[in-house]
Amino acid sequence: MLTTSNIVKNGSQYSGVCPRCDHKSQFQTLNELSNSTTITAFLKCQCGKYFILEMGQLVMVAPYTAPLDVPQWIPEHLVDDYTEMKLTAKYLMFKSAIALGSIIVETIVTEKMPKQQKSIELGKKIEHLIAEGSIDPDQLSSSTISRLSRNKVLHPKTSILPFSPGEVNEILQEVEFFIEREYKFRSSRALPAPAKTT
Repeated sequence: MLTTSNIVKNGSQYSGVCPRCDHKSQFQTLNELSNSTTITAFLKCQCGKYFILEMGQLVMVAPYTAPLDVPQWIPEHLVDDYTEMKLTAKYLMFKSAIALGSIIVETIVTEKMPKQQKSIELGKKIEHLIAEGSIDPDQLSSSTISRLSRNKVLHPKTSILPFSPGEVNEILQEVEFFIEREYKFRSSRALPAPAKTT
């Protein structure tokens, strides 16, 4: 049994007082990494708060947002998803990271779609927006668009095959570039609007 002043690990179950809401809770373990000296767990409280727990020679409890410096140009409604995408990638939760990347990209493109077309699948939305010149054709590769398709990410036929770190890094780099071009450069007028296609 490993203990901190407020959190106990008994077998595979963490429980104790949540450092984010101060309530007693059984914590959901979203991911856990261990070596000979340290266990690092990414936990979720029953109240919905996330935090990272490191147990070993040093004990550290932190909100899941603590390790990240979120760029100021990230819009407020995307901050939580962006932060969680970065943290899940850092803690090797690759499917979750890509699913969050999908949520972010879909949020951005859906805001640009006509009301009657907001419910079509992500790939079709991107095709439509490229055709009308609302986003640039080089922003997302076809393979990344395929990976970001929500159903394929959350329920892939090849779910027993893990994503490689290199593959995840490539996809998330494209997602970050997409966000950056939309909000940092284009919104600040440092980048012109895409040219209309004919």
